[in-house]
Amino acid sequence: PRSLEVAAHLYQQSAMKDNGEALYSLAILFLLRRVGDDGKLSVAAAAVGMLESSMNAGYKYAYHPMAELYEFGYGVKQSFVDAFDLYRKGWEAGDKTCAFTKMAKGYRLP
Repeated sequence: PRSLEVAAHLYQQSAMKDNGEALYSLAILFLLRRVGDDGKLSVAAAAVGMLESSMNAGYKYAYHPMAELYEFGYGVKQSFVDAFDLYRKGWEAGDKTCAFTKMAKGYRLP
């Protein structure tokens, strides 16, 4: 749909300015396969890069989807250790969803 393409374009403009929230939103659009990449990277790999940039920009909500990518091995090598670490970092950054996810999945909080 045209509105998603417009949203993706606006997110890309903001993402180029290291806007963490825009990077996160664009990654989610990629993961939901609502928009595609330019064919140079897989959709998952592109989303991983955007989520990493979003985390580096300080956007706390990027940790949860990134942890899930590691937990299920989508776009990255599956690693429960890395998933746990990302859930912990997200929780420490203030994303309560990470704490609830860790508890629901049986991870122990520090």
